[in-house]
Amino acid sequence: MRKKFSIPKRGEAWILKSLEKKWKDYKCDLKAEYAQKYKTKDTLLKNRPSRIPRDQGSGLVSYWLSDKAKRRTQANRNNRAKQMRPHKGGFKSIATLMNELAVNGIEPTRAEIFLLTHKNVRMVGHWMMILSRRSK
Repeated sequence: MRKKFSIPKRGEAWILKSLEKKWKDYKCDLKAEYAQKYKTKDTLLKNRPSRIPRDQGSGLVSYWLSDKAKRRTQANRNNRAKQMRPHKGGFKSIATLMNELAVNGIEPTRAEIFLLTHKNVRMVGHWMMILSRRSK
């Protein structure tokens, strides 16, 4: 990466993390689009996007169809189904949310942030009202 781009040392970790997430999301989108339509390795490889070389596509398809990947997929499905309070905080980080909700320089507690990010979206107005009362 350094041979192609001039990246400051302090931004390198963020860029790598960002690329990692984008690559993971890309593979997830590919699997959602192709693995549902085509069930066998041959049909998946034959119908792969033209931008993916056959040798790389072969490795990815082999992984998708492996027992290890199927076990991991099933475990992830089971874990998501067990979640009683899914996160509804949106794209903002907790730090940004805390900063925005700070009243007179006092940030909301972790419990208040949890309630804001894990409750039904309709309840956000209610919790915002409670947080505003703290400043009085």
